[in-house]
Amino acid sequence: MRRRIIPWIFLTNLIALLFLASCANIGIGRISVGAKEEVVVKKAAKSAEVFTVAGRVMYRNAPVNSAKVSVYKTIADMITRTAVVEAVTDATGNYTMKVTAGRYFFIARKGNEYFSYSGRNPLNLIGTNDYWVGFQSEKITPIETTDYPEDELSSAIGGTVLLNDKPVKDAFVTIFLDDSDDFKGLGYNSAPTDENGEFFFDYLPESEYYVLVRKRASGEKVGPLYEGDLYGFFPQNPLATEDGKTKLITINCVEKIDDERAGQVALPDTGISGRILNAKGKPVAGAHVFAYTDPVIGHKRPAALSFATKEDGKYILELKEGGMYYIGARQRHGDSPVPGELFGMYEETPDHGITVKTDTLLQGVDIVVEEIMTQ
Repeated sequence: MRRRIIPWIFLTNLIALLFLASCANIGIGRISVGAKEEVVVKKAAKSAEVFTVAGRVMYRNAPVNSAKVSVYKTIADMITRTAVVEAVTDATGNYTMKVTAGRYFFIARKGNEYFSYSGRNPLNLIGTNDYWVGFQSEKITPIETTDYPEDELSSAIGGTVLLNDKPVKDAFVTIFLDDSDDFKGLGYNSAPTDENGEFFFDYLPESEYYVLVRKRASGEKVGPLYEGDLYGFFPQNPLATEDGKTKLITINCVEKIDDERAGQVALPDTGISGRILNAKGKPVAGAHVFAYTDPVIGHKRPAALSFATKEDGKYILELKEGGMYYIGARQRHGDSPVPGELFGMYEETPDHGITVKTDTLLQGVDIVVEEIMTQ
């Protein structure tokens, strides 16, 4: 494989440099979008489409009967329990419901005993196929409040992360002030758990916080969750803190099941698709495509991120709306590219931007990645 040599001093600003105008002509990656390869697919309105959504609610290996599965438009609706549609599980834990096309959050509850936040949230119901949304529920544990003597004008959040009642080490607990970004990124604050699965956030302003936990097999702090990764959503979110008090909580994790690809049976209304290739034109597995709305991105979080490619190198990048996006592909998430990582940018335009219209899918956008090396 041909390798690109890049001085180490520039790595920390590599992404920002790549998105500058033509004066930053570094040329790490290339795009292959010929006239015959670029396809624009215009989709009809989906307002009248109704899908059958079915699934099963489980607590470890046992079905949960009489659990209520609720579908919400937003997290705010989930907090107020203003559901679009609801269904109750039968004796085998199964449920079925009809849901109009759209983007939703799926939750399963059984009173104050069991709770589950779907690992597919938010789920966009599109296309022509019906959906399976299963739930791995865990027991809801009470919140304990103790004094926080370090600072009477601040608050604290502490607790333990568990998987099947055992502590989880090196999981990242993140607190968010709101749900504006669908709980992506590093939030207001983030901290790893210790060998006892414990974490602690101190000197917090009195407020309401959403608490989530994720542990990726890759060890990375941010990025999509894949099969085998762990995640947990605190059932009593948002957690209200009080000055001079510590809130002690337990977050029960579940293991991610690779059902996203099974659910992504339809192409998105708005987006980009293609392949990630190496310098020899061979498909690359284990890489993903990212998109930003700002040409100079620095260490910002991307506006969209595809799932990791399989052996065929194919990707689908779903976008919330049309507009100008600056795209590239890489193996890792967050931070600057590192030596040995495969990395590439859209090179058809000087600023690496590509315009996507709403309700339009651009196909055949193949990005070439090359290995980064230092001198």
